[in-house]
Amino acid sequence: MIAPTPTDFHLLPCRYEDLLWARVVELRLRVYVDEQHVPLELELDEHDVAAQHYAMCQGDEVVATLRVVREGETAHIGRLAVDREYRRAGLARRLLERALSDATRAGCKGAVLDAQIWITHLYAQFGFEVCSEEFLDAGIPHLRMRRSLTSPA
Repeated sequence: MIAPTPTDFHLLPCRYEDLLWARVVELRLRVYVDEQHVPLELELDEHDVAAQHYAMCQGDEVVATLRVVREGETAHIGRLAVDREYRRAGLARRLLERALSDATRAGCKGAVLDAQIWITHLYAQFGFEVCSEEFLDAGIPHLRMRRSLTSPA
């Protein structure tokens, strides 16, 4: 198998129930429900309807995704999922860069996310800082992290 290059992927924004939505859901279910045993009723929620979703595709296949739910001037980043075969290929980075850039352009002043403990190092590279004690979400240890989306004055 030849390792994919960054140009093999294209990043597309999508919304609830548009053409990519079903493939985004399939990936999230594989990663969160099948691999991590998150209950289905917790994985798909009411925030999906209003969220801006992003799909990283290779051909017609969605191989990575995340969503942003805007609440006032805060962008809530979540549901970052990368297909097992495509992990460590920089796809999560590309998704985060795009989501943060779009949130900043949309006028958000800050971003927040609930990170599984094992992946906090990735978010720290994007300027996120831990702002909570450890807590369980769907039985998985998490930390809340936040960062500013504005330049210091």
